[in-house]
Amino acid sequence: MKAIYEIKNLACASCTAKIEGKINSLQNVNEAVIDFSTSKLHLDYANEIANSSLEEINKIISCIESGAYLEYEKEPNNYKTRINRTKEIYEIKNLACASCAAKIEDKINSLQDVNEATIYFSTSKLHLA
Repeated sequence: MKAIYEIKNLACASCTAKIEGKINSLQNVNEAVIDFSTSKLHLDYANEIANSSLEEINKIISCIESGAYLEYEKEPNNYKTRINRTKEIYEIKNLACASCAAKIEDKINSLQDVNEATIYFSTSKLHLA
């Protein structure tokens, strides 16, 4: 199952990498990816995630970066489904603004044929699924 969460007050790229590593080590987490430019945690987990797991993730976040915390953004059931879709990666030329990257990502995610789009501002890459 997949869900997207927003991490509030995330200000350090190095801390983001540490948080991501700790979350990926948790039981039932298949993959956790944090996009620092949008402060979004993309979480893929084995079973339905329990509130206790979210609390544990929140503790990891606040212990590594003081003042940061997890905020729920989307329910897993709201995800658009697509079968047999591979992930495609595109380079975005001249991407100079993290805020603009977040707006572009939101617009792409609103398209009907897009299951998931993530823009990584630091590498100027667009990942489409």
